[in-house]
Amino acid sequence: MNLNETKKLSIGALLGYSVGQLGCSIPFNTYMYFFLFFLTNAAGIRPGIAGTISLIAVLWDAITDPIVGTISDNIRSKYGRRRPFMLFGSIPLGITLILMFLVPGGLSEAGFIGYYVVMAVLFYTANTIVVIPYFSLGAEITQDYDERTKLRVMTSFFIYLAVLIATAFPPMIIDKAMEGGRTLGEAWTLTATIFAVATVIIILISWNFTRGREISPEYADISKQEKDNVIKAYIQALKIKPMKYTVIANILYMIGFSISGGVLMYCLIFVAKLDAAAQSIVLGTLPIITIILLPVIGVVSKKLGKKNAYILMLSVTAGMMFIFPAVGIWTLASMIVFQILMSVGNGTFWTLCYSMSYDSVEVDEFVNGKRREGIFTSFMSFAQKCGSALAMLISGMALEYVGYDGTSEVQTESAITGLGSLLTWVSGIFILLSIICIIIYPLTKDRFAALTAALEAKKAGKEYTTEGFEKLL
Repeated sequence: MNLNETKKLSIGALLGYSVGQLGCSIPFNTYMYFFLFFLTNAAGIRPGIAGTISLIAVLWDAITDPIVGTISDNIRSKYGRRRPFMLFGSIPLGITLILMFLVPGGLSEAGFIGYYVVMAVLFYTANTIVVIPYFSLGAEITQDYDERTKLRVMTSFFIYLAVLIATAFPPMIIDKAMEGGRTLGEAWTLTATIFAVATVIIILISWNFTRGREISPEYADISKQEKDNVIKAYIQALKIKPMKYTVIANILYMIGFSISGGVLMYCLIFVAKLDAAAQSIVLGTLPIITIILLPVIGVVSKKLGKKNAYILMLSVTAGMMFIFPAVGIWTLASMIVFQILMSVGNGTFWTLCYSMSYDSVEVDEFVNGKRREGIFTSFMSFAQKCGSALAMLISGMALEYVGYDGTSEVQTESAITGLGSLLTWVSGIFILLSIICIIIYPLTKDRFAALTAALEAKKAGKEYTTEGFEKLL
């Protein structure tokens, strides 16, 4: 397949690829929203230790992301460079999701900690095997600036359908399971099992419907490229100017969003004091509103460009997070409003973050003569996981500092105040820093057009200049 033949994507191509995002996002969001809560309230692990477990897992992820990204860039398979990973990684991803939300009997405190460290590490490994090649495939489907945004808008629909499933359903499933006599730990295992089965099926559907969508080895001389080692590839990728700002912006945003998302369940229970039905309403608000907003995000991005759209839309969310604690109202209605405004920035982030990283692939190809979607995607995945893990560490340590007690049904005033601060202005600081990074980010639509024109001329052996995109180099 030659990328120039697929600049305008068909509905079939869009759906076939995008539905896979549902399978990638259900496990990730289940982990991000509930793993810390599960560890403290179901497994009885202290908050500071629970946050550290996630940090250990992401340190391992720092190793697996570039390895998988580089292998998928270098593989020479008749089945493509990306899809075999999706096929063979799907079942391990489902199994580790179940085991991560299991409370094994007969273990000491040290045994519990060791178990969840191992399970989190295995989960991250399986997740990397599937997600890095999946996102890399998105950069191969089209190299058109606007079509990549269109692809990410469609993919974002499934991201937020996954968020809706992963956040709104657990409280209801767990409530019903516990009414039926299951413990909290058993109820979480049941929830994870349901999500795991769905994850495997959906990834396999996407794997089947993306047949033939990868670029051929002949395109961009992939079959003739010298195979990279991981360290060399990462060093070269880090030298790509737009990628530096994208990675840092991703880490900062994910810290902010993950702190807020990680403590949301605590705030719904202990600060707003909402029952299970009301919790599901609040948790379901963000994905539903985001799905409604996706066409708007797409239009704004096309009109203003990805960079300006990111700055504008995330500023709405960051501003809200600083204003909300000053209002100090914790009700069902106020939490719904909070989630609505949160969806503006979060929907924009997930629509544009990978689209912006895809655009760096062409900069790398111009500079280094190689197409390395895998290594760039692994950077983005690592940045997001790193941000999420750091957020859990910060949240866990902060919860312990303010005196949160996972075994108590009533929290101290200090703990309640701390939860509210983490949900709002603490998270808002990191999102604001992410916006500042994108203000500096140099890649615009005009510069990308100049870059791709020069790249095509360079590959054709014609004369070219760097005029119009010097700031990308």
